[in-house]
Amino acid sequence: MNAETRLKSSVEVSVVFPAYNEADALETAVEKVTKALDEFARSYEIIIAEDGSTDGTDKLAAALAEKYPFVKHIHGEKRLGRGTALKNAFKQSNGEVLVYMDLDLATDLKHLKSLVCAVEFEGYDFATGSRMLPQSDVERSSTR
Repeated sequence: MNAETRLKSSVEVSVVFPAYNEADALETAVEKVTKALDEFARSYEIIIAEDGSTDGTDKLAAALAEKYPFVKHIHGEKRLGRGTALKNAFKQSNGEVLVYMDLDLATDLKHLKSLVCAVEFEGYDFATGSRMLPQSDVERSSTR
C-alpha cells in the first residue's frame, strides 16, 4: 500500500466474518475478536457478511452493529453463497489489512497479531493460519 493510500485509511484492520445461520456463534466470536484486536490494533472494523440467514443471524448481526460502532452488518436478502458474501464484504472494507476468518475461530486468536503484522510491517502480501501445517498443534474444545 502506498503512503497516500495509507494516509487516507483510518482503519488499520478489517476483519470479515462470513455468516450463514450462525446465530449461536456470532456474538461470542465478535467479542473474542474484539478483545484480541484491542491488544494490538490502533483501529479496526468487524464486518459481518450475512448471507440470507434464516435462524436470526441477520437480527443479531444488526443488533451487534447497533451496539458497537466498529461492527458493520452487510445483509443478504437471499442466499448468494459464501464467495459472493465475502466479495461484497471485501469491497466495503476500509482496513489497511484485511482479515477473513470463520466464526468457529478455528485459528487460535493468539496468532492474529503476528498474521496482521506480517502483512502490515513485514511486506508480505498475505499471511495464513492453517491447522493443516505439520507443526500445527490443534486443540478442540469438547463443547465445539
